[in-house]
Amino acid sequence: METADNVALPERVTHVRVNDKDVYLVGTAHLSNESVADVETTVEMVKPDAIAVELCQGRYQAMTQADNWGKMDIFKVVRQKKAVFLLAQLIMTSFYRRLGEKLGIQPGAEMLKGIEMAEKTGAQLVLADRNIEVTLKRVWGYLGFWNKLKLFGQLALGVFSHEEIDSDMIEKLKEKDQLEAVMTEFAGNFPEIKRRLIDERDTYLAQEIRTAPGKTIVAVIGAGHVPGITTQIQENHNLDELKELPPKSPWLPIFKWGIPLAIVALLAYGFTKDTEHGIENIYIWFLVNGVLSAVGAALAMAHPLTILSAFLAAPLTSLNPLMAAGWVAGIVQALIKRPKVSDLEDLPEAISTFKGFWTNPATRILLVVALANVGSVAGTWIAGGWIAARSVSNGPAVALFDGKTLNGWTIHNCEATVDDGSILLTAGNGLVQSEKQYGNFILEFEWKPLREANWDSGVYFRYESVPEGQPWPDRYQVNLRQGMEGNVQSLESARSEGLVKPGEWNQFKLTVQGTKAALEINGKPAWEAEGLTGPEQGYIALQAEVPGGGQQRFRNVKLTELK
Repeated sequence: METADNVALPERVTHVRVNDKDVYLVGTAHLSNESVADVETTVEMVKPDAIAVELCQGRYQAMTQADNWGKMDIFKVVRQKKAVFLLAQLIMTSFYRRLGEKLGIQPGAEMLKGIEMAEKTGAQLVLADRNIEVTLKRVWGYLGFWNKLKLFGQLALGVFSHEEIDSDMIEKLKEKDQLEAVMTEFAGNFPEIKRRLIDERDTYLAQEIRTAPGKTIVAVIGAGHVPGITTQIQENHNLDELKELPPKSPWLPIFKWGIPLAIVALLAYGFTKDTEHGIENIYIWFLVNGVLSAVGAALAMAHPLTILSAFLAAPLTSLNPLMAAGWVAGIVQALIKRPKVSDLEDLPEAISTFKGFWTNPATRILLVVALANVGSVAGTWIAGGWIAARSVSNGPAVALFDGKTLNGWTIHNCEATVDDGSILLTAGNGLVQSEKQYGNFILEFEWKPLREANWDSGVYFRYESVPEGQPWPDRYQVNLRQGMEGNVQSLESARSEGLVKPGEWNQFKLTVQGTKAALEINGKPAWEAEGLTGPEQGYIALQAEVPGGGQQRFRNVKLTELK
């Protein structure tokens, strides 16, 4: 192109007249030798009063102060919860560094050339970009959940892609038609990201460039920003709104505190079902959460004591939104393997290789924080889901008879004993009754009459008391009288025939749920019935009717409570 004085400038320089100022937009690629030459040529030819670069104060210091890494306080990074952010920044820096080494150029060399030319010519340097943390927080804060997942997927594909990038491809991307096609595709896939990362910064850069001091300004900017800046630089923009952080979702504190409170409630609820059930939930929470967090620390090649600290901290910090297992593990790792100044100064070199991330003590601490936290989060969801599933599922099958004693039973108006691992009803007309009452349940037992004929007994359920002067309750009874085994007299459809094996052990499975009941005998369906009325829960009892029905044996009596 040519200036107003017909001075030939590089093809990728756009000249814009803003009021009484001449602005030269040098569209660059961040890894391009030609871009570096474009900057130098433009500055030498137009002799600007100011040179604006696409950098904020933080990025400017990172690029120009090589000893900053050596001054980093790793403990402060962990305590201020910036370890993951710094790790992400290092990964991106590593990507640009490796690509730059392949192309034989330093990442951001065109920006450094702009800074160098400002010092050389005496032009005022303008840091024209928005603070990088504000930009990233606005991108992330306004991005929906599904778009975040989509972005992660795209980044993962990019990381594992084997497509080679060379200098010719980079130069081709600076051509306006190619660049427009790429930006259009990006906007279609991630319109919200483009708005925050590109469009807003177009506005921000345009305002900073148009207000730069002097009559002649050279702006060193990414080629993707040139069209947006060109259309917006003629207008005055208020940048206050673009500096604001996105409002925090009102659901975030509910989510942060709600999950731990729900876990605590589930753990407490477990003990209302059964002490053993509650203790098992505690074991699940501690082991799953602790083990996965420890595995994360181990993947970061943490010290054994750090791995132990992650294991011990995760089950507790997962219940406190103000703490995290990774922070605890990171601090322990930093105390045990405190990075030396030389380690921090070596960071730019260490991050140039995958191995370097794991071997450098400083980046290893960041990996410990990130991976221990990932493990703890995974443990929270897995253990929490497991415990929740156990809470809504049926209770465990509980043995009502331990095979040795009559603990858990009371004997009324009859005689019973434990013989050869079974309850033997020996005399009287009465009941061997459970101490607890049950509502919905699955009752399983095995029964065998000792008479060869005319046996009679039964199993009662859902009764509250026995009428005065009677040996047994009025209902409900699964009959064990010869020829009527399994029948429930007060339920019309509860009838069974031909499923019992005389003289052998017979297996019964009675399911009671609400107003419905069903019975299996020896593994085969006997009946299903509806019409249970009366109390919603009651005792379970074995009927002794020895004078008329003979002695009976019961064993393997167990019960599963249903929701």
